[in-house]
Amino acid sequence: ARITELESIVDEKERQLEAESKINDESNMLLLEEQITQLLREQEFFQKTLELERKTTAEQHECQLDSLRDKLSEATSIIQEKEQEYLNQKSIHVHEQIKLQEGISQLNEQIENLEICHQSLQIKEDEYKREMA
Repeated sequence: ARITELESIVDEKERQLEAESKINDESNMLLLEEQITQLLREQEFFQKTLELERKTTAEQHECQLDSLRDKLSEATSIIQEKEQEYLNQKSIHVHEQIKLQEGISQLNEQIENLEICHQSLQIKEDEYKREMA
């Protein structure tokens, strides 16, 4: 009965881990997608602005072009940083999942050991009962 209870607890913890993992992954992905979408909108805006500026004087055009290039470069850097942050978070999550799996394996080993002990005790109890009879 205790073994069944421990197995039930292990199963519940595994389900909770999977649920939390999905929620965290989905939440992180949605946040990252929103940030990337916003940056892509800004990039599109800067590209459209760049097209309009081509109609201005050469001096204004050159100055604004440099500014827009800097902003595009900055937006690209931010996208790369956000992607790296996401990959780092994913790596940490995978590491935590590995630790939990190791813990679960250890619990399973302990359960097996308890089952062996239980069987051994059962055999000894049966032998004792035979001797007493």
